[in-house]
Amino acid sequence: MDAGVLVEGNVFENVWQACWSASGYADSDPGRLVARDNSFTDSGPCETDGTVAAIPYGYTARPAGAVRSSVAAGAGAGRI
Repeated sequence: MDAGVLVEGNVFENVWQACWSASGYADSDPGRLVARDNSFTDSGPCETDGTVAAIPYGYTARPAGAVRSSVAAGAGAGRI
């Protein structure tokens, strides 16, 4: 419903379509989506469209190539 979403530094594996934007999803109207530095393995792409506002704070995103191992190393009971 005209939401603006930044999809950055994610890993998608075995996902039919990683994200929707221009066509909407189910009963929702289209939104705006910017995708950058994502990894897609046996997955469909992000459907991008439009622009999103600048993030109002500084951050450093992990490169998509480092996300899978980082999540696996910290996921699960007693690992946080």
